[in-house]
Amino acid sequence: MKVAIIGAGISGLLSLKNGLEENLDAVCYELTDHVGGLWSPHEPVYGLSTAYEGLITNSSKEMMAFSDHLFPASYPSYLTRDMMYQYILSYCERFGLYDRIKLQHKVHSINKTEDHEETGCWNVTVEDLNNNIGPTTIRYDGVILCTGINGYPYIPDFPGIKEFKGRIIHSHGYKGSKDFSSHEKVLVLGNASSGLDMATDIAMSRSSINLTHHDTESNNGNIAQETCSDPVYLSARSGVAIGQRNYANPVGLFWTLFLAFVVWLLGKRLTGMLELAAYRKIKKSTKKDYQKYDFPEISEETAGAICDYIWPCLVNGTVKPVPAIAQFKEHSVVLSDGQEILVDAVLMGTGYEVKVPMVTKDIVDPDNWDLYRLVWPVHLEKNTLALVGFVRINGQVPPVTELQARWVVSVFSGKMKLPSNVAMKTKTTIFTKTKIRLARKIHMHVTPYCSEIASYIGCHPKGLILESPYRFYQSIFGPAFPYIYRQVGPGKRRDAWRNVVTAKSRYHPFKEIVE
Repeated sequence: MKVAIIGAGISGLLSLKNGLEENLDAVCYELTDHVGGLWSPHEPVYGLSTAYEGLITNSSKEMMAFSDHLFPASYPSYLTRDMMYQYILSYCERFGLYDRIKLQHKVHSINKTEDHEETGCWNVTVEDLNNNIGPTTIRYDGVILCTGINGYPYIPDFPGIKEFKGRIIHSHGYKGSKDFSSHEKVLVLGNASSGLDMATDIAMSRSSINLTHHDTESNNGNIAQETCSDPVYLSARSGVAIGQRNYANPVGLFWTLFLAFVVWLLGKRLTGMLELAAYRKIKKSTKKDYQKYDFPEISEETAGAICDYIWPCLVNGTVKPVPAIAQFKEHSVVLSDGQEILVDAVLMGTGYEVKVPMVTKDIVDPDNWDLYRLVWPVHLEKNTLALVGFVRINGQVPPVTELQARWVVSVFSGKMKLPSNVAMKTKTTIFTKTKIRLARKIHMHVTPYCSEIASYIGCHPKGLILESPYRFYQSIFGPAFPYIYRQVGPGKRRDAWRNVVTAKSRYHPFKEIVE
């Protein structure tokens, strides 16, 4: 089967590697001159995912690893952008992926062939930017879209925003605190993980920098020391449940599946109330009352965020929460409580719009996300086009995209069959109503979703119950490392069990944050 994979980020590379193992004739098209997607060190470009230089992963290396490729043992538990990039390069090198990747190739369009209803084939129009060749249309039996969901920044249209004279920068274009002078008045909009990261990154850089200047009159020509006193303002409409990185205590498969069962049994609202009560109890036990520092109150619908450094920044006053923005003026913002704050720069942690520009809406419509298990468009006549990585995860992303990729290539290779279109449409309607917020935000809890996809593939560790009860027990009740999905079924690896039992030894359980 001849397959075109669009995008050479993590999702595309995982699809390519697993597709080659299934003997698919796969080729991966990448617009830029590098692989790695958002983890590659490149300038922010509209339409392409990016990560700023100082980013640290919120999930540990053992939970983010590909199931058949370990991180170096010397790497810390939580990784920098450059560490992730080097890891991705080593993956490409180890599995010989470069020969199948076409860099600087722009995919203009993907359309059905004239005989699509019979064959399920696609016409992919590609331009070779490196050699100035094309556009050329090539026929493929299958297509895997891996262009991601973090390339198109969403900036709310506030009253007066066009008259604002300062800088407006979305988190997509954030490069780091070095781009902001110590006396620049900064407001960050949004208290999800990206907003908290930007606010604390700038605040901590300011609290550790002393400004120097010559003051011959007041200091007899000596160098005077001056510390920036302006806090970084953090504006949000709703509360957020803030957690810290889980140092060396990864979550187990059993408990997350048990929570999913509780949600099904009690209903989303009642479960949300229980989670809210639990969070408030944890907050009380840790003595971290964020509402004391003017954070919005949390509720049953409160989202979660990870940030180790927000609490000390609140305590020392370098980050100051403020109410939601009501409108912009030339040099200030007016908040919902009527307060007006002078600002020089506004950073937007306001999320992204999902766009798939190379396909028409009759193929994939981001405003009507009718994807079976967030992978298969249910309205297509043939299951020859799939999306990998188009999901927002409450947790680590690579294991999810890897299982999606393994599922897709198993179907393309003919080793697996999907349910009928009628059955998929029925399940998709239910799935969409319960899992998708605001049509563009696809939120999933990582472990239950991975467990479900692994069951479809036939690689779920529950298959060990008769073969090895001990390994079954450890895999179900121990940490849900990605390697547990390589012990049985398609893609089984001899080193999987060793990787599971040695995973904790590769942690560096040193907590770098001062309570």
